[in-house]
Amino acid sequence: MLGRPRAVALLIASCSACASAAGDGSAGGDATADTSADTAQLADIQGGDAAGRADTALADGSPADTGADSASPRSGGPDSANSDSANSDLSADASGPACQVPGKGAGTCLPTAACTGTATPGYCPGPKDIQCCTPVAASGTCDPSAAPLPNQGLGAEPPGLGGCPAGMARIDPAGKPSYCVDRWEAALQVVDSGAEFSPYHNPGSVAVRAVARPGQVPQAYINGLQAKAACAAAGKRLCSDGEWLRACQGPSAWTYPYGAQKVPKACNDSRTVHPAVELYGTSDAWIWSKLDNACLDQLPDSLAKTAAYSGCFSAEGLFDLMGNLHEWTADPAGTFRGGYFVDTVLNGPGCLYATTAHDTGHWDYSTGFRCCADLP
Repeated sequence: MLGRPRAVALLIASCSACASAAGDGSAGGDATADTSADTAQLADIQGGDAAGRADTALADGSPADTGADSASPRSGGPDSANSDSANSDLSADASGPACQVPGKGAGTCLPTAACTGTATPGYCPGPKDIQCCTPVAASGTCDPSAAPLPNQGLGAEPPGLGGCPAGMARIDPAGKPSYCVDRWEAALQVVDSGAEFSPYHNPGSVAVRAVARPGQVPQAYINGLQAKAACAAAGKRLCSDGEWLRACQGPSAWTYPYGAQKVPKACNDSRTVHPAVELYGTSDAWIWSKLDNACLDQLPDSLAKTAAYSGCFSAEGLFDLMGNLHEWTADPAGTFRGGYFVDTVLNGPGCLYATTAHDTGHWDYSTGFRCCADLP
């Protein structure tokens, strides 16, 4: 996601409860879709004529090299995949050379207008309108209004390390006071009841607190103000940019949490097909205004449980600081760090990845957080 690299009622039990969206106004006001950066990532990961695809996809006219985090107006409420995409049959009238898209399988090179499956650019010869048309998975596998609770039954946070509160580890920066950081990206629990909150929906005005545990689906779809409040409700705070960076880089100031050199696939950071392209079955510009859909993070090979990538940990034992979800920091102007499951390159490599294109009211499928705390 470059630039100044700048709700839903309680969704616990029923689909009817999650049908009313965006109680905090995030999806319609300050919240913005990651249009140009997602377009840039799409161009980068799918090959082909990157400039041509970017010119097509940028709805707000932003230059293609501003990255996935250039802001443009987004729509409210979760949206399901369009009906045309739900048809798993390719066009019966058109034919073309065979093609293959990683994560989608075999297809046929067709004009986009003739494709009734998923059209993916970059895998066919000829004009950019000729794209690899692959079947779409059967519809009905994900209901964007449903509120799955994958973290039910996980229990309490593990004991902290180095005298830190539960779920946290101690950081000892040279010449500065020690502090504590969540070892895992945070999930949410409802303050009043202790019930798990669905990680696939924005919490809106529901009072929630942050919890850090291995094997949980971390909370996405959260803005910076909500993340700050969730940390405070847990007796913690958002990390400053400096604290987050030191935690990621470790005492040796590595570029990546695990070392000086990048290790491919060590972290959840390089999904081949952008989730919006897969979910909606198109790379047209309108999809970048639909990044609040709860199904985006429920696709295969998208958002992972914490510590699922066992090699993605720092010197002090913190997991997933690179990839999986962007992580909000305490910057009042709005910064999230570390990249996410599609990209950890465009706004800087590994720990140095920083997005500053959005204010703290922004949220989408890629935004998450973890907390810091003073050493007791």
